[in-house]
Amino acid sequence: MPGNVEHIQHTQKASENDLGGLFSWDSSQVQVIESILGLQLGSVLTVVWISGAGRSVLIAKIAYELVLRGERVLVTSYSDRVVDDATMKLPFDLTLRIGDPKKIPEALIQYTVGYKSKLRLGEKLSSLQRKIDEIHVMLETYLFYREKDIYKMKDLQEQQERLDKLLRKRDQLISGESVKVLKDAKIVASTLTCISTQRFNDEQFDTVLIEGSIQEPTLLALSRVFKARKWVLIGDNNRDFKTPEMPNMPQRTELVL
Repeated sequence: MPGNVEHIQHTQKASENDLGGLFSWDSSQVQVIESILGLQLGSVLTVVWISGAGRSVLIAKIAYELVLRGERVLVTSYSDRVVDDATMKLPFDLTLRIGDPKKIPEALIQYTVGYKSKLRLGEKLSSLQRKIDEIHVMLETYLFYREKDIYKMKDLQEQQERLDKLLRKRDQLISGESVKVLKDAKIVASTLTCISTQRFNDEQFDTVLIEGSIQEPTLLALSRVFKARKWVLIGDNNRDFKTPEMPNMPQRTELVL
């Protein structure tokens, strides 16, 4: 445990009745959210969570409550399972799951950037996709005659060029919308590995919730990737869980429950 621990000033109070209504809260969980609400800007809070309740549930509750109070929240962990479990408990319209679609459970695909981007693009993307599909069918037909009709070979080349342009247009459309989807997300859930990608460059969050033990170099690296006003590290009493030494952080606090 860190030697330089300061007491939390509970500048805001929470009760089980005003915590959004989506979750039920026990007294220890209320203490956690009050502690986070009482953090100074730039502070780091370590929560040593020894309650029987799962940390993914706690993280989801905290993220939802902070969003209701106007914050933008990043939920992260080294574990895909923890991130997925927390995401599954959060509202679809508020939450974005960033990660490799191949590793994300089918039940959470609707939370992904690709799914939400396509959903928002709607008929604009659907119309473009229909044109792409029509050309695919046409090309398959032309390939059947490629050795029998020399004139169709020229048309085949023209259609292939048209298809390439439409595919580039579709990719650009989805890519542009993906940036907007990320910017608009109130809760972003991703593993620590994915956060290191360029996708998160210059993103801004009010609170970052990190599950599990994390070393000082990792936290410092994250602070260079995106901007955060508060950091909350949630671990358990079975780990050597120490609050990293963070330069320019005015307050480092530890809460044991």
